[in-house]
Amino acid sequence: MQNLDALDEQILSMIADNARIPFLEVARVCHVSGAAIHQHIQKLTQMGVIKGSQFVFDPEALGYGTCAFVGLFLKDPSDFDRVVAELRCIPEVVECHYTTGNYDIFIKIYAHNNHHLLSIIHDKLQPLGIQRSETIISFNEAFNRQFPVPNTTERLSEADGEPCTAEELSGEGLVTDATQALRGENRLPNTTPASSGNGKEFVAQAPTSIAKSREQGAKATSVGKGNKSRATAKPAGEGAV
Repeated sequence: MQNLDALDEQILSMIADNARIPFLEVARVCHVSGAAIHQHIQKLTQMGVIKGSQFVFDPEALGYGTCAFVGLFLKDPSDFDRVVAELRCIPEVVECHYTTGNYDIFIKIYAHNNHHLLSIIHDKLQPLGIQRSETIISFNEAFNRQFPVPNTTERLSEADGEPCTAEELSGEGLVTDATQALRGENRLPNTTPASSGNGKEFVAQAPTSIAKSREQGAKATSVGKGNKSRATAKPAGEGAV
């Protein structure tokens, strides 16, 4: 998997929806210059992420009213490469897959009608060394779309298989994990809850220097509170009638 940054992901998402969108429009949405978009497109093309662009035709508008998927069983499975090369020469075959399961080859065909489909199977496919075939006709294509562009959240969660949280994406989760790791190595103090007369508080099992500084701070606070109480206390008998 190629390493993509956030701008790459945003560009791919936009051009996947509309390959003819102007670079300046992409730049405006991404808040960068048109030159930056052009550079990223070139980089993605050189990386092999972008393999090209094409116009999409309506098959029925061009007279191809039948779409079929055909599973092919080869007489000799070792002829796979030769058969695939010859399938490339049949223009009605638009997709060819090497799949698991019973089929040796799985293809997609566009034909003008059922009679045309039958002639393709008998006249063009059978001579290739096909033992038999199974045909599935598509009544209607419900939708056809590009696969989603992986985002930062999905890439970060691939290691553990769990979705990333907002804290992990902001870095807080990573800091927490690092802190816990250091505590496991006794390089950071570990805090444990302890009860006192004033309720629950946290007592740190810290190095001596840290413990002393906290103790001194606590004494200073206690003395300050004592002085304040003495300064605000009323003399005995004041206010008595």
